[in-house]
Amino acid sequence: MAGKIFISYRRGDDPGGAGRLFDVLKATFEADQLFMDVDNIEPGQDFVEVIQERVAESQILLAVIGKHWCDARGVDGSRRLDDPSDIVRVEIESALDQNKRVIPVLIGDIKMPTPENLPQSLHPLTRRSAVQIRHERFRDDTARLTVDLERALRAHSNVANRISSLFGAHPQNRTVVRFAIVTLALALAVSAGAMLYFGHMVRTPLPLQSFADEEVLTAPSQPAQPSQPALPTQPTQPTWCSNQNLKPDERRICATQALWTLENQLDVLYQAVLKIAPDKRAALNAEENIWLRERGGCVQDENCIRAKYRERIAYFNKLKND
Repeated sequence: MAGKIFISYRRGDDPGGAGRLFDVLKATFEADQLFMDVDNIEPGQDFVEVIQERVAESQILLAVIGKHWCDARGVDGSRRLDDPSDIVRVEIESALDQNKRVIPVLIGDIKMPTPENLPQSLHPLTRRSAVQIRHERFRDDTARLTVDLERALRAHSNVANRISSLFGAHPQNRTVVRFAIVTLALALAVSAGAMLYFGHMVRTPLPLQSFADEEVLTAPSQPAQPSQPALPTQPTQPTWCSNQNLKPDERRICATQALWTLENQLDVLYQAVLKIAPDKRAALNAEENIWLRERGGCVQDENCIRAKYRERIAYFNKLKND
């Protein structure tokens, strides 16, 4: 599995938690896929440039946050996080600036820092969905994180050499064209030693729901009749709505049945296309990440979110039927 994970942590904060997490990840990922300590900076090198290079080589940065991550003090008594040269701050700033997937990993019962407790440059960190690693449920929590990391890295693998078939089928589609541009930027960035990351979500199967003015996918073995389409009688929210760290657009979707019905319908279409063309999984996953970021730009505008879904559903219906 291609891809690297940069583990950012503050020494003296919760080194045991970071160390245990590193040991768990070593059981799944190759040693050269994990980067935890910037210890090999040679004398005379600019440590900021070295960190930026290491982050550029990674696809994911885990920001491990323990009890003293925010209020750790330097020898002069000032808060380290307020120092622009603080290594932890530089690591996370570099990942945010390079559009990497940044995952806050909260150790124990620590809560996500608020913007008021962070320098301006780290405010975007508070909008990233966090993972809680509780000491009493360490094995289960790290197992879920490992699965998420595997999915995210898998979405990056072989994108460049698999996307051509997708482009050939739908060169006119605006979403695909945008993805082509990003893919080209990825190839150029790799050759220069810096990589772009596409986003952070892989869909999982969800039940099909109804929506009056949208096209509904039906199972091939049971074609829907025009007068009586086969639909569930009890619609349900997407399972991810139970997450406590939802983004603004996700909160709006979970609060609006018409929107989460569209989400369920889109997910069924997405899974159907993957079943028809499993070789396009990596390309579609990466493209999906771009779309999710675009949807996030709607914030809580219901009409904007609805339009994004309609465009996306039409696109997947076309993929499915061609």
